[in-house]
Amino acid sequence: GVGDIAITFIFSLLVVILMYKTILIAKAAEKLNSFGTILLIPFSLIGFISQGFLWIIWAAFCAFSVKYFIDSPTVTHNWLYYATGFFASWGPLNYLSVKEQDTAETTKERNKIIIGSFIYIILIIVSFILFCIYPNLTSYKFISFIYEWVY
Repeated sequence: GVGDIAITFIFSLLVVILMYKTILIAKAAEKLNSFGTILLIPFSLIGFISQGFLWIIWAAFCAFSVKYFIDSPTVTHNWLYYATGFFASWGPLNYLSVKEQDTAETTKERNKIIIGSFIYIILIIVSFILFCIYPNLTSYKFISFIYEWVY
C-alpha cells in the first residue's frame, strides 16, 4: 500500500528530473552547433542508460509485487496477477509516450519519440518477463534495494 505509493512517486520524480536535464542539454547542444553535437552524444547516452535503468527497476518492482501477492494462500488465479503486473509495467510509459507524441512539432520529432518509447517498452517487457521467470534476479545489487524497502 504505502510502499507502492511512495516508490511510484519517487520513481516518477526521478524520471522527470532525468528527462528535464536531458532536454536542457539537448536544447543547449542545438545552439552550439557542431560542438554541441559532440557534447550531446555522451550526455544522451548517459540519459538513455539512466532512464533504461529506472524502467528496469520499475519492471522489477512490478514483478516483485506480483510475486508478493501471489504468495498469499487465498490467490486462486495467478494469471490475473501476472496480466495486471504486465500491463502495469509498460502501461505508464505507453501513456506518457502517446502524450509526448501529441506535443511533437514535426514528423521527425514524433518518429524519434516513437522509436525511443518502443525501445524502452521492449526493455520493460523483457525485464518484467525475466523477473517473473527468474525472481532471484532482483537480488542483484543494482535492484536489491526493492527487497530492503518493501520488507
